[in-house]
Amino acid sequence: EAGRAGLLPAALGERDHSADDLFVWAGCEFADFREIRRIVRKEWGLPRDRHLVTAYWRRGAQGEDEGGEE
Repeated sequence: EAGRAGLLPAALGERDHSADDLFVWAGCEFADFREIRRIVRKEWGLPRDRHLVTAYWRRGAQGEDEGGEE
């Protein structure tokens, strides 16, 4: 469903994270970013060089190109 948060963290919670060569990359909404980063760092114990989790937008925040002057 469009605009729904929480799907990525839920899917990540179902993944087997025991692989030695695991690298996590995620680009997502801010709330999911925080939860995914918590999972891979705190629950899974992945070192920082084994994951990149980035928030590309925040729900409800207006982007620079939206409604601005030209």
